[in-house]
Amino acid sequence: MSVGGIEVVKWARSMRRRNLSPLTIEKRASVARRLSNHAGVDLIDASTDAIESWLDSRTTSARTRYTDISHVSAFFVWAIRDGIVDHDPTVRIDRPKVRNGLPRPIDSEDLRRALFMAPDAQMRAMLLLASLGGLRCAEIAGLCGADFHDGMMLVHGKGGRDRIVPVHPRVADAVRSHCSSPHGSLFDLSPTKVSHVIRRHLHDCGVIASAHQLRHYFATAVYETSGHDLRMVQELLGHSSPTTTAIYTGWSRTMAGPAVDALGA
Repeated sequence: MSVGGIEVVKWARSMRRRNLSPLTIEKRASVARRLSNHAGVDLIDASTDAIESWLDSRTTSARTRYTDISHVSAFFVWAIRDGIVDHDPTVRIDRPKVRNGLPRPIDSEDLRRALFMAPDAQMRAMLLLASLGGLRCAEIAGLCGADFHDGMMLVHGKGGRDRIVPVHPRVADAVRSHCSSPHGSLFDLSPTKVSHVIRRHLHDCGVIASAHQLRHYFATAVYETSGHDLRMVQELLGHSSPTTTAIYTGWSRTMAGPAVDALGA
C-alpha cells in the first residue's frame, strides 16, 4: 500500500456508495495522496502543522487552497464517523476568503480565430460545446452520441446533476461532423485532457485564454440576449445556486453605457 493508507481506499469506496461523481472522488483521493506523500505519513496521522506545511509548499490561488482544505476535511469527517480518528486537524486551519471574480469571457474575435484555425472536427466540436453550449471540460469529456436527441442535449453535470439543454445548430453540425455514431464516448478524453488540448490550441492561435473562458463567453452572451434572465442562465450552466451565477450580473456591457450617459451633471 502506497503512502496515503488503506483508509483513503475505504473512503473512496464510501464516496462511490454515496454516488458522488467519479471526478469528485478522484480529486479528493488525489489531494489525499499528495498530502500524504508530502508529509510522509498516512493521512490519518497527518497533523495540523503537516497539513499547513503542505498547503504552504504549493503556489495556488485562494480558491484552490480553500478547496484543498475542504477535501482533506471531508476525509476526516468520514474518518471520525467511522471511528478511525477522534478529531479533525483541519479545524484549526483558517480558510482563505474567496471572492467571486468578474466573468472573463474569451474575446469574440479570438473565438472566431480559434474556430477558423481548428485543426479538425474534434477541436471545433469541443470549442463550440464550450462557447455555444456552456459546457465544462468534464461535461464535454462525459458526452456520448446518445446524449443528443431532437435538438436537445443531456449534460452530465457537476456533482452528478444532469440537465437537458438546447443544442445550438452550429454545435449540432460540429458534433455530427466529428462523430455520427450514437454509441460510446464522443471524445474518449479525460476532463484534464480536454482542458489541456483546448488551452494548447488557443495558445497556438495566439489567444491567451482557457477553456473555462469559453463557458464564460456563453454565460455572458445568454445573460445579455435573454434580457438578463439569471434563472435561465443558472439552469443552462448547471449551477446549483444562483449565487454562483450572480457574477454575470456584476455589470452589463449593453446597459452600462446608456446608464452612465443618462446621469445628470
